[in-house]
Amino acid sequence: MDPGSVQVERPEDAIQDADLDNDSDTEDDSPVPDYAEARKFLFEHEAYQNLQARIQAASLLTSREGETIEVIRDTIMKTLVGKHPRLDQTKPNKGLPSLELVLLWNPIDFLIAQYGYVDSTEFKDIITLTGSAIDAQAATCGQYVAQVWPRTGHEILNTLDASIRHMSRFHSQLPDGTKLNVQVCDDFVKVATTGPAPGVADVVEQLIWLGAACQTSPSPRRLAFSNAHVTSMATRVPTFSINYDLEHLEPDSSEENGSCWHALFKNPVIVKGFPIFARRYGEKGLEIPLNMMAGIGEAERATIFGDQLLIKGFSTMFVPTLQTQDSIIWHFVFDGNNKRIPYTAAKERCPDRISSDVISYTSITGRRHFLGWASSVNLNTGKNMKYTDLAFTGSNFARAGCALEKVSISGGKFVTMGASFARGNKDSTLVRSAQGPYEYKIYAASQMKVIFYDTTERCAWLVDGANALLHMTRAQLSRAPCCDSELLDLEKFPYANPESDHRAGYQSLQAIGKSKNLYIFMNDPNFGQSTSAENRWGVKDVVLENWNILEQIQDHQQDLAGPGMQIRLTDRDKLEGFGFLDIISGIPTIRPRVATLESSGRGWVDFTRELNAITLMARGFGELMSPAKDCNNLCQGWARVPKGKDYLVARTDHLKSICEEMGNLESQPLELVQDIYWHSGGALFDACSCGNNSLSCDRVQVLLPKLTIGFKRKPAGLFEGDLRGAVVFGRSDRFSKWWPRNPKVGPKDTEAACIGEDELQIAANATQESIFQDSGLGTDEAQSFGEASASKTKGQQDPPSNKSPPLAPPSSSSNQGKQLQTAPRTVSASRLF
Repeated sequence: MDPGSVQVERPEDAIQDADLDNDSDTEDDSPVPDYAEARKFLFEHEAYQNLQARIQAASLLTSREGETIEVIRDTIMKTLVGKHPRLDQTKPNKGLPSLELVLLWNPIDFLIAQYGYVDSTEFKDIITLTGSAIDAQAATCGQYVAQVWPRTGHEILNTLDASIRHMSRFHSQLPDGTKLNVQVCDDFVKVATTGPAPGVADVVEQLIWLGAACQTSPSPRRLAFSNAHVTSMATRVPTFSINYDLEHLEPDSSEENGSCWHALFKNPVIVKGFPIFARRYGEKGLEIPLNMMAGIGEAERATIFGDQLLIKGFSTMFVPTLQTQDSIIWHFVFDGNNKRIPYTAAKERCPDRISSDVISYTSITGRRHFLGWASSVNLNTGKNMKYTDLAFTGSNFARAGCALEKVSISGGKFVTMGASFARGNKDSTLVRSAQGPYEYKIYAASQMKVIFYDTTERCAWLVDGANALLHMTRAQLSRAPCCDSELLDLEKFPYANPESDHRAGYQSLQAIGKSKNLYIFMNDPNFGQSTSAENRWGVKDVVLENWNILEQIQDHQQDLAGPGMQIRLTDRDKLEGFGFLDIISGIPTIRPRVATLESSGRGWVDFTRELNAITLMARGFGELMSPAKDCNNLCQGWARVPKGKDYLVARTDHLKSICEEMGNLESQPLELVQDIYWHSGGALFDACSCGNNSLSCDRVQVLLPKLTIGFKRKPAGLFEGDLRGAVVFGRSDRFSKWWPRNPKVGPKDTEAACIGEDELQIAANATQESIFQDSGLGTDEAQSFGEASASKTKGQQDPPSNKSPPLAPPSSSSNQGKQLQTAPRTVSASRLF
């Protein structure tokens, strides 16, 4: 923003508007003598011009209060005024001794190290960073001094340039009469200045900032803060020594929201304690001129690709994520190995991008730019239990016809300071970023829904993502190499309390984040970068590794979960997910897996797909929820969840939070999530009265579409009391509905009707597979055809037919064909092993 464009009320306007002739006490009504000359003298005086420039600059900048720049100015003004209490501060005075500065800074070494030469490099063109690790401003020295010291900035830069060029003492005089004498020595810069105290203070401020800005981080690949320290020297002439110290940015600062710009630079410094342009709309990140952003990122051209405007280079890309009245927020995406980055990476890595309908070629010019998600049961996830019984699920990898067939999660090279996490695909809905510090990530995990499915016991458990993350972490600590660590002390592990509510996992993860003694290895480059200052790799790092994988799975599923998309059109008996042990064992490529559900377990599939729940499969999970000692009386058949039925078990407190978020607590019957209603034939937690005949006891809850249920009251006592209970979802003999495989068909009243529908679906699937085998088309084309067939509006279903439909090659100009093409999905994740 140009400071000159800001409207500032001029004092002369106020004078012109004032009624100078209505003073009743003034007898002489004649015009003020020489008013024009007086007015000209006032408004053209250097003191007035300086005052106006200061006011205008202050109105555009962040506050000086409590910052380094204020401390510097106060120190200088007190020294000058204290030594000359009667000094007129508005004009030069020959009796004022020079204030001297000794800046412990070598500008020549800086120029040679950065540019390889000195003669043709001017300070006005050097790029600087000022602000904080998140909110900063990139500007050339010339741009920055013009916004903070508009009356004197460029003259001081020119004086320093001349002194270096001539390798001698150089004199100059500023517009307000302040005299400047600069001498560049071997290891320091000596400056003597004489003039009005405010002008001298300006000179000192600017030179101290310049010395702080023109530094290089001591780390070859990490940003640093540059701090200035002022020390008064005991000399006859007021003299100050200026020293600079460089402070490394904490590694976690590059994971916070708004800090993606760190990756744009190699190792500059950020000057702390000096003002930057104020932000009217609370924009986060680095403010940077558009041409500088594109130039540093080597992205010369803005392009509209599909519905997205991008500024793209070979291995870099800037994606717009937010537009305000006068600014645009960009996200920086890059390939860490300097390989070509595709245009489609914008969708994959930046889910909250804005489309070209909102931002166009014309709208990116003239704006500010910023770089910048039983009645009482014990929950046994993450508790102190035996984890060594867990086993892989075998060869049940997802195959053709599965929504996740093309998805794979790959372990990759650890991305160091400033790297942006490779985000998975998501739909166009604005999704809150999950990039941030540890606490934010575990909170984001707590909002996820995860199913643990035991492929041997054939039982499913619904928990939140924090409990899942804790269980994964604790299980991983029981496997090599973690369990072989001499540093790891599991006695100190903050296990979840089984008697607590469903937030127990989140609370344990919080404790892990605060712990100072949960270490596993001394930090080793092969294990990535630790989160601890002691350079030890610990349990917190294991949590973050597993979080990265869960986040990617969530994003892939979200991309495939929209209306008419693959997950919703996958056969209802296919439960798709990933191997629990595949993840915690560090297998390089994690492939999706699939389990085939019994008909008694299909009733909750639509519910969990609506949740976008992640499924993690293993053998030997055990009872992840078990009746507590104070629960209602249960018969032998229900003392634990029946095996082999593919029932889904969930805590009532967790279900209530889901209903609050995605359903309707007040509806009759209860709408648990959109269009999925909860039916129960009686009270949830009645004691068993079946005697010795436990086969007659049916405690299964039923989830159905509303039209199937009709008007029913929600289960009594559903969300009352301490909500420590759990319920089992599946098919109930008391309310028998049979769910067919076809996801476009609702429940049937009889098993025979369901079997008939399944046979039709099997025949249709076989026909489609035969079509593509005969035509020679590959899996991608087959999948695209399946999506196109399924994209019809709800209620439009073709009758089953044995006749093969005609096939034609997709037109290259078909937008629909482009949208339906599904490429293999692979995301690189930093993994421990």
